[in-house]
Amino acid sequence: MINVFLLKLLAKAFQEMAQDENNASEYKQLALYLVSEFFLDHRNKDVRLLVACCIADIFRVFAPEAPFTDSEVVKVRLLYSNKFVMIPVYIYETVMK
Repeated sequence: MINVFLLKLLAKAFQEMAQDENNASEYKQLALYLVSEFFLDHRNKDVRLLVACCIADIFRVFAPEAPFTDSEVVKVRLLYSNKFVMIPVYIYETVMK
């Protein structure tokens, strides 16, 4: 089971990471793990959304060289296209709770 709280902490850590961090390469394996089908196709929408946030910051931190293969980038783009369509629905559902 995925702990959403830990994913929130991870997303916050990537968000606060500077692009010129010297230790960014230490996170390459974690970045590769986050683009696995386990996360990208997870049934929990909160998990998918937090992973999408983490991956966006990974692209920023590792720029100009993303740590992903071309096929992984395609999977990430599909995740983002699905997330951008679902964001208004997610916001509505969250606000209405």
